[in-house]
Amino acid sequence: MSIWLTREALIEAAGLHTVEALAGDQAEAENRVLVNSAIVQAEAEIMGYVLGPYPRITQVINPTLTAHAVRIALWHLLSTTRGYKPDTEDEAIKTNYDASIKFLGLVAQGKVELAPNGEEETDALSGDITAVHPDRLLGPDFLNKY
Repeated sequence: MSIWLTREALIEAAGLHTVEALAGDQAEAENRVLVNSAIVQAEAEIMGYVLGPYPRITQVINPTLTAHAVRIALWHLLSTTRGYKPDTEDEAIKTNYDASIKFLGLVAQGKVELAPNGEEETDALSGDITAVHPDRLLGPDFLNKY
């Protein structure tokens, strides 16, 4: 069972064409299995970072984690179907995945705090608002200062 991301939400966020292109030319049933597997992998990866500082995070729908789950699921879908190809449109998926993992690492280290409802995240050291979600994810200006 999915915590933050459903197949429908992934398709809504990334677009049906993108999800189908990454899943490849499988039959619909196999396509569903691949997409659902990518979602489970993404959520498991996220939990590895956030369950320590937020043991109850699985009890809330967090738009921040949903947005990162989309990025991570797309990477898992790409890497398990046709594989990553540098210098193609895959670069954007890889860059987004890397940024999400960096963000989650900052959460795990206590440098960024997740707001329970995902409205805003704050820099734990300065108290500055670092992002407002789900409208935007943390950009490179924030991520590069760590």
